[in-house]
Amino acid sequence: MPADQRRHALLEIARDEFSSHGYRATTTLGIAERAGVSEGLVLKHFGSKDELFRAAVADPLLDMLREQVAQGNELTPALENEADRLEEFLTRFARLVHAEGPLLLALLGNLKDFPDVGAELAALVRQLVDDVASEIGARAGRDEYRPFDASVATYAGLAAASIGGLVADDPEHFIAELVDILMVGVLSPTGRRRYRPRTLP
Repeated sequence: MPADQRRHALLEIARDEFSSHGYRATTTLGIAERAGVSEGLVLKHFGSKDELFRAAVADPLLDMLREQVAQGNELTPALENEADRLEEFLTRFARLVHAEGPLLLALLGNLKDFPDVGAELAALVRQLVDDVASEIGARAGRDEYRPFDASVATYAGLAAASIGGLVADDPEHFIAELVDILMVGVLSPTGRRRYRPRTLP
């Protein structure tokens, strides 16, 4: 097998092993045995178990989060309705968590062993929140909205979307209900009278 194909195959096996068994219980020997190669070959490609974890788990997730940050301002302005914007953003985030849940849990469970990854993850989440909160915060002075902290609202939305992505069979329904709750929370009495809940008939 060519080296690039072998590397890709090892990464797929490593992802599965780290997701299923966690960082500490996974060994380069176990990955090698499952791949039908020597442990030396695994180490030749990746150098160490730490570097294999970075390549298989941390780097792909950080890349996906970087993409979310890049898309944050590209996608939300395309929709006119504010609840639609919020729902589209949170649904996209929940789908990412839903698709990559086992890898995400494997990464979060081992951040203390990878402080640089944790620092970058925190910085990306802060950037994502700052970008979205700046858009949401611009609405706070309008008659339909009560004064509120846009960063808190954004963190709450992302946290709930993460939980929905991990536990809900249907993240879209979960997010639609979440958007209703968030919107009602930030709207003034005037805004609440005008708002039509999305998930109720």
